[in-house]
Amino acid sequence: MLDSFERYVLLYDLKLRTARKNIDFPTLAEMAPAIIERVRKNESYMFLRPDSEDYPPPWMRIKDARIVNISADRQGLALLFSIGDPRGANPSFENSKTATIRTIEKEENEGKAIAAHCLVSLTERPTQRYRMVMEDIRGLGRTRLRDMLAKELKVISENYNLEYTNNSNEQVATYVLPDLEGHKSERLTASLERGTITGIHLVDSNSTHHMDEIDGAEITRRELKVSLAHVPGQDKTPVIERIKQWAAEENYDRMRLVWNDPEGAGKPEKAWVETAQQDVRDTYFVKQVKVRVDHPLDEACESLRDDLITAICQQVE
Repeated sequence: MLDSFERYVLLYDLKLRTARKNIDFPTLAEMAPAIIERVRKNESYMFLRPDSEDYPPPWMRIKDARIVNISADRQGLALLFSIGDPRGANPSFENSKTATIRTIEKEENEGKAIAAHCLVSLTERPTQRYRMVMEDIRGLGRTRLRDMLAKELKVISENYNLEYTNNSNEQVATYVLPDLEGHKSERLTASLERGTITGIHLVDSNSTHHMDEIDGAEITRRELKVSLAHVPGQDKTPVIERIKQWAAEENYDRMRLVWNDPEGAGKPEKAWVETAQQDVRDTYFVKQVKVRVDHPLDEACESLRDDLITAICQQVE
């Protein structure tokens, strides 16, 4: 359940590139006015799944966008993402004294709404990266956020006539693509060493194992949970590294770590590690931070909340 005064935010790096082949392209600061203009015209939306006979599909949109001052010499692009779902349950409220329930029913063309604030620094860093802070709202995760930004940037790219020459010496149109990566503010090991590990999950996402005794059944994914006992004075990183190496030898391609950090935001931290490639010591994770406002927040809002954006600005390095 969302808190009215406190929200968690996730720290990302937004990396921009062009599809198929890397070429020069405009900075985010140069493209920001076009994004804002599309939002003002209510053109920044997409449906999240095909229509059905029973219910119209849920939709996602950027409801509000504007340039804000992060500091005296830096600006950012503030965005308000929202989702409306016609199949979402109606919100209900219970009276603490009478125990009666009050439910607000959706009207025609309405969907249960959630919204999330986002701030992207317009200061470009090496390799076309931009610091990004996103309100952590269930249903508005990294994949949907990336897909929404990808749709907008592809449309806006058409204004710049981005092209490259292929192997046949032909001019081929391309467009800007976004990638979201964990904000490289802290290495995984620093947080793990001061925290308590609550779960290690090994995942074989391309399993070739078979269930010979059950005709027609096959295993498409394997997952193994490992419990790590606390050993006083023992560094956790070498142990986790050995678990990762064992997992790679047993064809588990990913390792998911869950731990509690006493210096964290107050809820479990999570990170994925590729067992065949990444060294745990060199891995960064999507860090979460708690921010607070003085006036209550709703589940969704029509426009950007200045007080929440101000709190988020303090998390942009």
